[in-house]
Amino acid sequence: MNNFEQFVSTTSESHLPAQPSTIARYIAHLFDQGKASATIATTLTAISFYHKLFRFIDPMSHFFIKNGSFSQYIKNFSVISH
Repeated sequence: MNNFEQFVSTTSESHLPAQPSTIARYIAHLFDQGKASATIATTLTAISFYHKLFRFIDPMSHFFIKNGSFSQYIKNFSVISH
């Protein structure tokens, strides 16, 4: 969770509760760093766990994240951020 907290600290957003758009940008960030899909999946599981632990709505349950609809978003974000 620390890496996610560090990532979010560079924005004006909150890590708990996190918005699905924040999660999508974080996925793009991990992808750009060359992280393996298993590492990204483990990271998302941890973020989900902390949201459930503190009784926040789990951003992983959002349609945008759950169904992989963020793939186009990641492509667009990666182009914009470079």
